Amino acid sequence: MSFQSAFAQVTLNAAPHPTKETVDDRNFIQRLLGIHNAVKWSYYDSSFITDYSKAWTFRFLMENKFNQFLVFNHDRESDQSLLYEPTPHLNLGFGFNHNWLGVNTSFSVPSIDRVMNNENEINTSMFDIQVNVYDVKLVGEFRLQRYKGYYINHFGWKLPNIIGGHNGENFRLAYPNLTTNSFTGNLSYIFNWKQFSYRASYIQTQRQLKSAGSWMAGISYFANSIYNDGDGILGGTTIDFPEMNFQKSVTFGIGLMGGYGYTYVLKKNFYISLTMMPGISYNYTKLTYIEDEPTIDEYRFGLAGVGRFSIGYNKASYFFGLHSALQWNAVFYDTAGLNNINGSFRFVVGKRFNWQLKGKFFHAIGMD
Repeated sequence: MSFQSAFAQVTLNAAPHPTKETVDDRNFIQRLLGIHNAVKWSYYDSSFITDYSKAWTFRFLMENKFNQFLVFNHDRESDQSLLYEPTPHLNLGFGFNHNWLGVNTSFSVPSIDRVMNNENEINTSMFDIQVNVYDVKLVGEFRLQRYKGYYINHFGWKLPNIIGGHNGENFRLAYPNLTTNSFTGNLSYIFNWKQFSYRASYIQTQRQLKSAGSWMAGISYFANSIYNDGDGILGGTTIDFPEMNFQKSVTFGIGLMGGYGYTYVLKKNFYISLTMMPGISYNYTKLTYIEDEPTIDEYRFGLAGVGRFSIGYNKASYFFGLHSALQWNAVFYDTAGLNNINGSFRFVVGKRFNWQLKGKFFHAIGMD
């Protein structure tokens, strides 16, 4: 299941050049409850963005969510890396946006999962809630995830080894009792919000009329745990990662990020949007081993970041597209490292309707 929220209301009068437009000036609670407040005037460039917040936007979606992690070493010559990933689950769902409210919900379909995973020894069980914030000036994702059942994929740093195996020792092992828990998120400020719209590319309550980009700055946080019942996470592998053969890991961290987002518009309606925001993080980490090795309990710096990609077609009455958002946090130890990666891929197709709800109640909650 996923819950998506767009916490801003924008009323835009179509014009061929920049004009004064209304921008919602309510706080988070007022927006969440739909309570109207004084509206300030701000310059919003309508030659770059047109707004459909007043329309009812309905969408059908297919998505794959994931929570995976990578174990790697510092010495690339030894060529050892392990990717732990769940079995794929294709979720089907639907959603809508109107004014300040937006909700998406999706569910896994057992029959589809059986077809996708018919050759797998395990089937990952998962609980995954993701909240997306696409405000006029703010953008971010928040995730609460629990996954049980992973596969290990072994690959190396060198491109020929990634394609052809690791000197004949490429392998894929199942870990049905490996469990991860994650509570992660990020929030960033869009400096050029007057001309660059995330809502146009990711929830389609606006449309980007001309190509534009913006510098961005933000924060991220991480609370991750990994636990393998009865064994270290290396299990039956022959890989020698002394620091990484833990039974349980716990990581808490916060990061600072900065980067750039850009949307390229082709022939008015086609668009490609890409954002990269690398950064640094400071983490508390604890590794517990099943053997008699001493527990690692310390603070370490790491590399964090957020990436987003969207491609699609957005017209006044309908839209479709492919969206992806991921977040990572890599912690470096003495001889090895651990990188947690989570996010989602989503395909959507939708249509807008110019319906209007009348009455004092709908006006009071901001849904008229």
